[in-house]
Amino acid sequence: MLRVILTSFTVIALMGMAGCATLFKGSSAPVSVNSVPGGAKVEFRSSDRVLSGNVAELPVVQAGLTPMSVKLAKGKEYTVTISLEGYQTVTRLIAKGSVETVAFCNMLNVAAWAIDYATGSLFKHEPNTINVMLQKVTAMSGGDEVIYAFLTIVDEDGKQSTTAVEMTPLTN
Repeated sequence: MLRVILTSFTVIALMGMAGCATLFKGSSAPVSVNSVPGGAKVEFRSSDRVLSGNVAELPVVQAGLTPMSVKLAKGKEYTVTISLEGYQTVTRLIAKGSVETVAFCNMLNVAAWAIDYATGSLFKHEPNTINVMLQKVTAMSGGDEVIYAFLTIVDEDGKQSTTAVEMTPLTN
């Protein structure tokens, strides 16, 4: 009888320690990337530890061609680079978004909140779908080579936008 009571108590204690978002939503979620035209190269890089500010130095955690959908660990930020020869490269940020609604089932259970936070299950990806229209890079007529500088601008909310600026050579 004592064994049954201890087993029941252990099972109830373990259930109380499991985070609701971890149980019901999991620690990864799908993210879709689409482009016009399709067939663009997509690279997902974990943005958790950008020290130098150079996204290209981060390791690629997922890659493929559009259209694509991948499962990414929640609770982390990612930089997504979409490129296609002859088109401007686009960079987008997938942020650690809002709290999963199901996590509020944890109520006052601090251990469950800690589990959801530690597994990343506490957060959603924002956005979970990226749609881009790639812009053609064109050269000037007359056979002159055109050089573009690609600028990535991050606003106050952490949203990134990339634009190409045509560079005009200085003449002597």
